[in-house]
Amino acid sequence: MKITELDCQYEKAFPEKTLLKGFEGGCIYLAEKCGKFYLITDESALSAFFDSAGTIQSVSWTF
Repeated sequence: MKITELDCQYEKAFPEKTLLKGFEGGCIYLAEKCGKFYLITDESALSAFFDSAGTIQSVSWTF
């Protein structure tokens, strides 16, 4: 097993992916390519809260 970080273009590399689980801030997909299976974790929805230094920006919650 090899863990690899993919760039944000995984949608193009795995167009036939299957959504396994959606959660607040991301999703987990299963994909198959050339006889190999891939588990893709996308947490990019949370990236909007961080700046380039990795510190969290202001977040407001409305209830």
